[in-house]
Amino acid sequence: MQPSPLIGHRGLARLAPENTMAGFAKVVEHGIAWVEFDVHLTRDNQLAVIHDARLGRTTTGTGLVGETDSQVLSTLDAGSWFGPQYTGERLPDLAQVLAYCSSQSLGVNIEVKPEPHRRVALCEALAATVATSGYAGAGSPLLFSSFDADILAELQALMPGVHRALARDMPVWRTRSLMARLKKLDCKALHIHRARISKSLIRAVKAEQLWLGVFTVNDQARADRLWAQGVDYIFSDLPLKPLTAAPQSPFAGAA
Repeated sequence: MQPSPLIGHRGLARLAPENTMAGFAKVVEHGIAWVEFDVHLTRDNQLAVIHDARLGRTTTGTGLVGETDSQVLSTLDAGSWFGPQYTGERLPDLAQVLAYCSSQSLGVNIEVKPEPHRRVALCEALAATVATSGYAGAGSPLLFSSFDADILAELQALMPGVHRALARDMPVWRTRSLMARLKKLDCKALHIHRARISKSLIRAVKAEQLWLGVFTVNDQARADRLWAQGVDYIFSDLPLKPLTAAPQSPFAGAA
């Protein structure tokens, strides 16, 4: 299922602490149909919903997520850095977030952060968690994305029925090579940084009948131009207004 034109980025990261239950509740509050968030593998092979590899920016913890056990992560404050009203907000795990998103009929884009030395463990943990969630059925509104092509290849082998997107934030010099990489990985979408988008890239992606998402756009006028040029969806920290209405429930078309 194609994502809605607007996807809440890390929840709605300008309105609540990113990648927290409070942030995901903001997505629901503003009637946005899809949400994006990030996952890292913990030391004990669990999946923490957090963007950075290091804990210091958005939690009261220190060190690396991958070198910390999930039990320790669950005690950290992930909200006070954003504002005192969010003191005590916890760093959630993937199962918790998927359960909430499913209960709210949200479509989900999981950005899988690179894990060069533990790709297999990471992808196996993802497959196991999704299998017991509300996103296990064929046609469920679930999209994996990653900057790491090897992770996407591993996910392709483990969960071939789940759509995948390759993310890029570097200049696109060779569009043909990029399209070939997307085809080899059997990706359904390309996610591109707003500074790297071009009309020629839009044409190339559309010619391959792929979805095109742009991150991170927090300006309404810029978002409107991108939608008008043929971009399928944008990621935003703010509740921008899409040119076309988002579906009320992404689950409506799930098999």
